[in-house]
Amino acid sequence: MQTKKIVLISATIFLLLVFAVYAIDKYTKKTSLSDAPLFTLKLFDGKELTLKEFRGKPVVLNFWASWCGPCRFEAPTLEKVYRIYKEKGVIFIGINIADSEANARAFIQEFDITFLNGYDRDGKIARDYEVTGIPTTFFITKDGKIARRYTGAISESELTGSIEELLK
Repeated sequence: MQTKKIVLISATIFLLLVFAVYAIDKYTKKTSLSDAPLFTLKLFDGKELTLKEFRGKPVVLNFWASWCGPCRFEAPTLEKVYRIYKEKGVIFIGINIADSEANARAFIQEFDITFLNGYDRDGKIARDYEVTGIPTTFFITKDGKIARRYTGAISESELTGSIEELLK
């Protein structure tokens, strides 16, 4: 009886480890450097930007919503790292999805977000980037290729490490 219990526990632990490795691979993957889909985004300040205008600079593109717990958790980290790397020419763009404009504006004010942010009203940008969960962060090279995609609340070390790779 004791042996069966040990085998069952071992099998359960093994399956959990396999799932964890799968999840880590799926949600923190390096991509094959595909072209980042181009888009035009209306910012909350009324201006518009296009991804193409930032060609030649590394871009951190973050999809978020005000009601998303992990988005709220990572917001201070994104702002902190943005303030460090903006002097090195790294562009941060936040794209709010599945939210109301009023709630998104309140979120930006609550977390004192100063990097570029706009609203993907019809979800087209999120669809083009195949966003299936939020937060999702993309790291785009100076020549417009997606170097990495990260789904989930990103840590400061993961964020800075990925940015340093873009700057090489």
